[in-house]
Amino acid sequence: TLMEHFNNGEYVYFRTDHHWTTLGAYYAYRKMGEDMGFTPMELSEFQKDEVPDFLGYLYSQAEATSLQSHKDTIEYYKNAVNDIPFKCVTYSYIPGEEFVYSGKTFDLSLGATYNMFMGGDQPYIEIDSASPNARTLLMIKDSYSNALLPWLACAYNKIIVIDARTFDQSVTNILNTIPIDDFLITNYIIGTNFRDYIQ
Repeated sequence: TLMEHFNNGEYVYFRTDHHWTTLGAYYAYRKMGEDMGFTPMELSEFQKDEVPDFLGYLYSQAEATSLQSHKDTIEYYKNAVNDIPFKCVTYSYIPGEEFVYSGKTFDLSLGATYNMFMGGDQPYIEIDSASPNARTLLMIKDSYSNALLPWLACAYNKIIVIDARTFDQSVTNILNTIPIDDFLITNYIIGTNFRDYIQ
């Protein structure tokens, strides 16, 4: 799906970052609709905005100053369904500490960073949207899902999001206490190199 749009010259991956763009995530969302049985919304139903001058993870790792002349633009699409606050229970990197954070789907206070989606990687998020699709999704995710979740909030009126890299609670307990309609795992292929995560 992504290759088709890439070959058409569409901006589906950033130049200076390893993540897909919001448009790339949108095409994944449309494909998921075919496979998971929901009707995706059209781009014309959203207000498009953008944040310029994004230099991403690949730029920071390569320290290639030549990329500064090829900055990315973060495009994002919002409407009344997906531009919503969400509840985030963050289990911090310090064992035994946790705090509750009321997040934003698009946190513009973070500036031109990929973390503007969902406030970055959070161990546990609960999203309650105004989607007419009265279904609950449980997602096991990595950072690629951050740009995907605003789209999925249009398809599910409740989403439980778990980042297994930092979530140290029991996924089984969640499955036993919250009625789940759909279960989705989204990971990029390099995740298979992270032994502690795979374990």
